[in-house]
Amino acid sequence: MNINLENLLEFLSSPLAFFIVMLILVYFGVIHPYRKKIKEREKLLKELKVGQLVVTSGGIIGEISKIEDGFVWLIIAKDVEVLILKDHIIGICKPN
Repeated sequence: MNINLENLLEFLSSPLAFFIVMLILVYFGVIHPYRKKIKEREKLLKELKVGQLVVTSGGIIGEISKIEDGFVWLIIAKDVEVLILKDHIIGICKPN
């Protein structure tokens, strides 16, 4: 197989080369960061502990009182406890 500069330039100017380059750009620009974000989120949900102060997707801030399979009990005020889906926790509040 003899590859010379002419053949290389012809391939690089072809639609196939453009398509390959676009696939690589989409992977590193969209898919890879999305996968990384999903892994970080899964790690956050696995590491939840009783007593942590968390924020939900609805903006409710509360302290975890109990963790069940797929659900979390939050204390949001004195004598007020709510049951939420674990997937709706979006972050952990850091104490000042």
